[in-house]
Amino acid sequence: MMEQRELDQLLEQQTRYYRARAGTYDRDMAWDSDDPRLRGLLVPVEDWFDDLPIRGQVLELGCGTGAWTRRLVARSDHAHAIDVAPEMIEQARGSVGAGDVSFEVADLYRSNPAAVYDTVFFSFLLTHVPPTLTSQFWQIVASALVEDGTVAFVDAAPHRHDEEEWSGDGVALRTLRDGSEHRIVKVSPTPDQIVDAMADQGIEGTVDVVNDAFLVGVGQRSASLL
Repeated sequence: MMEQRELDQLLEQQTRYYRARAGTYDRDMAWDSDDPRLRGLLVPVEDWFDDLPIRGQVLELGCGTGAWTRRLVARSDHAHAIDVAPEMIEQARGSVGAGDVSFEVADLYRSNPAAVYDTVFFSFLLTHVPPTLTSQFWQIVASALVEDGTVAFVDAAPHRHDEEEWSGDGVALRTLRDGSEHRIVKVSPTPDQIVDAMADQGIEGTVDVVNDAFLVGVGQRSASLL
């Protein structure tokens, strides 16, 4: 098991990685690409998102450059988006444009959300949560939800992580365009493990694999399960 000091250093390096990557992240991810192969992968995920019961007050964890924030704003009364990287928040502000939305630079593990929300959403965040913080992460999610509130998320399917360059168990090595190397958390929880972790915090949900490429999950917080 990783020592606390080593874990803190790893999370700090992960933050530095995403701060440095903010300016090129959208181009790297190509979410708006019209490439037929990529569109074929993404359309089912976008259809899944369109069917989600997003409503009311929405919290987005790890909003990044705002690729999903725009969609959340369009379907909520108000969206509050947080990210640990100020450069990501700056990109998100510019990409979201008009709408009832607020942004906050915050370390999720050190400053829990101060309000409760009807919907909590996050994308490509769960696989960056260290195993030792999994319980705390889902506790934070549960505490941010109103009773019967909804959590939904999308991430990479476990086998997609085979493309990573690993520097240790649960630690991947990423190289940026400038040649700098960064260690980040990268884990591969299975759908069953995620469902069990949610259930431990009173969230009843399901997790599915879409197009053999993405994990999509949705759950509901119930007082009867707490």
